[in-house]
Amino acid sequence: MKTLVLQENRVIFTVIKQRAYHYVNVQDGEYAECQKEDAIGVFLEDKNMIVPTEYIFVDVEDIPDGVVTGKYCYAEEDGFYLDPNWKEPPRTPEQLDEAFNEMNLHQTEVELDVDFRLSNLELNLHK
Repeated sequence: MKTLVLQENRVIFTVIKQRAYHYVNVQDGEYAECQKEDAIGVFLEDKNMIVPTEYIFVDVEDIPDGVVTGKYCYAEEDGFYLDPNWKEPPRTPEQLDEAFNEMNLHQTEVELDVDFRLSNLELNLHK
């Protein structure tokens, strides 16, 4: 049996040994085990990392072949399913170039919007 660590949106963040985690807070500058209600995070023992307390921990018997962290979600009523927001990463130079162009276009749009808003503020045209 394994424990799934799910983000709040049910996307699988990682998989750990069954119940290999504990809640922690900070005492005297060090992480210390504590009760859930006092925790600032959850320490994953076999990953040696701390995740937010909002993450969800679910024990499962088995993980189907092909299920990948970050790409799949899990809900007890639905089982494993593909994250509806998942996009395949670029695999060819052309796809990579297209992805960079999309990011640059978005960044340019944001910069233009910020410039427009600042200009309006400078000219006292804001409402």
